[in-house]
Amino acid sequence: MSTRTIDQLEHELHGDDHVGPGGPDLSAIRAAGRRRRHRSALVAGGGVLASAVALGLVLSGSFGPGIGAVDPPPAGHPHQLSPVAERALTEIPGAVQVSDWQVVIPAPDAPRPLGSRVGHRDRIVAAVPLGTATYAEVGDYPPSAFPAWLNAGATSGVVVESGDAELACVAERRNFPVCSPAVLSDERGTRYYEGAMAFADFTDPGAGMGVFTFDDYSTGAAGQLVVAGLHGTDVASVELVSTTGETVAGHVEAGTVVAHQTLLWGRVPGTVARVIAYDEAGDVLEDHHVEACDDRPRCEVR
Repeated sequence: MSTRTIDQLEHELHGDDHVGPGGPDLSAIRAAGRRRRHRSALVAGGGVLASAVALGLVLSGSFGPGIGAVDPPPAGHPHQLSPVAERALTEIPGAVQVSDWQVVIPAPDAPRPLGSRVGHRDRIVAAVPLGTATYAEVGDYPPSAFPAWLNAGATSGVVVESGDAELACVAERRNFPVCSPAVLSDERGTRYYEGAMAFADFTDPGAGMGVFTFDDYSTGAAGQLVVAGLHGTDVASVELVSTTGETVAGHVEAGTVVAHQTLLWGRVPGTVARVIAYDEAGDVLEDHHVEACDDRPRCEVR
């Protein structure tokens, strides 16, 4: 696996594919990101799409690795488990139903493809456990990791609990101690990129908040892990508001994970609608409305 530099990533962002051999399959990774966002859109009833940018892999949007296309789920919002999901719930130890059409299963012993692993030349400068899991799709794993019948029905509402979510700052060894914020998945000691914020505008003064969302089933129901970034360290508290009006107090890491930057995070039931950052006096620094968005690269950071 080749080590990617910032210059090489910027070339990829502008359409320069001549990065050299050994790099990840960007088209496959983007396809995996698209299918995962489509799955989240169904959970939200066509609302906010899940979004992330994979650091060192994809600058236009992905949740993680994966190869092959996924058949679309039933039209509209499904209201029952598919035959494959029902079988997974019955036959796979530890399987849990999290919605009327989705089942979460434990991760297999097989690793995910190498493309999204934190490189051996990268250094994790700081890491904060987020208290929730990360999630992948059956197709993200080698076919041998699951029974044949599950591989054949990988689009039928079966989700894999892949690891433990962490908020971290990751640096290339040659650039240490300069690092970039990322959401990682700790999978039995191997860390994978789930999403990163290295190229989001929020790192610039006055740019405003950038918001990233990830699937979350940790409560036994479909929800979102919300991670946001804001330049500076004036934020003292944050509230996350769902589309149904439920307000959840989030967590603040002001300058502790990334110098001179504030990272905010929390979990919401259903879909997030607003992220509100407050200063120490309780005044609103930013009331960020997270709008519904279609499946285009511009939706990756909202």
